[in-house]
Amino acid sequence: MAKTKAKRLQETLDYITKFIAVGLALDIKEILEAQPDHEKIVDDVSTAISLSGKTPWFGGDRDNNTDTQRDALRALLLCQRIYFTNLWSPATLPVSPFIHGNTWPKVTLDFWRFKPEQEIREGIRMFVRTPNVRIGALADAAATRSLNADTVYTASRSSNTPPVGNSCFDQVSHWLLAAGYVSLRWIMKHKPAGFDFRSFGTGTTTIRETDAMPRGRIQVPRGMIVRMFTDRRPGGHFMVSDGEGWGWGYNNSSMEGGDGEGPVPNGHARCLIHRQFAEYREDADKVSLTNFGGKMIVLDPIEVLNAC
Repeated sequence: MAKTKAKRLQETLDYITKFIAVGLALDIKEILEAQPDHEKIVDDVSTAISLSGKTPWFGGDRDNNTDTQRDALRALLLCQRIYFTNLWSPATLPVSPFIHGNTWPKVTLDFWRFKPEQEIREGIRMFVRTPNVRIGALADAAATRSLNADTVYTASRSSNTPPVGNSCFDQVSHWLLAAGYVSLRWIMKHKPAGFDFRSFGTGTTTIRETDAMPRGRIQVPRGMIVRMFTDRRPGGHFMVSDGEGWGWGYNNSSMEGGDGEGPVPNGHARCLIHRQFAEYREDADKVSLTNFGGKMIVLDPIEVLNAC
């Protein structure tokens, strides 16, 4: 007998509660209940996560076509239907999940339909933070920027090819995701955009505009976020400290080798923080004899705002 829409949705929420996180299930329920057209939205969402007629009922590995495996798949679809749409972020996300050159839920079902249930759970866990993230996890995550990265539809906590960002600060946002400090919920709604970097937190100014250029390497604790910028060029550059004066970055200032490092590419690289900072403190930024323009802030990943 076919499931009713209400039963399908409740069983899916029960699965998330039991195997992933109570808080995630409660958040989804609260989002749905807050909709002005609550009953219609619930019907639409329940229909969207139904597997009936969307994929072969039998196929693939029979061990990966069980009742609970399908429960897991519906739970993943539910998270995507909620958090990749305007139900989660009315101002910035579309009415239904969007992916260029493909359709949803097909893009998700093509990848996950006959994956083991435990693997699908790892996909659902991308919608919650990792508990007790260890010190240094962000620096470890920053060592990777895959050329064949997962999309947000195929991302998994157990993957070695996490989603990537397209700018220095967007890449730091995705390293926060890979490290477990934030989830796909944060990426979809709260990550920095434009010149608004408040989501990274306030941070601590370690080099002021009035401070002379430090001599030698700039020491930043491993796993911290480094922001270097000027008032004239507020975009600046973001990196993740790897300790002992080194940092990982994307969209770095390319330069010839020096001070103990080789040539630095514009793309993903481990490079010396002080040399990158010197590039962002141009003579044109100098305000006066005592104001050099360029400054540096260090941000702690545990202080990311609206982390979820």
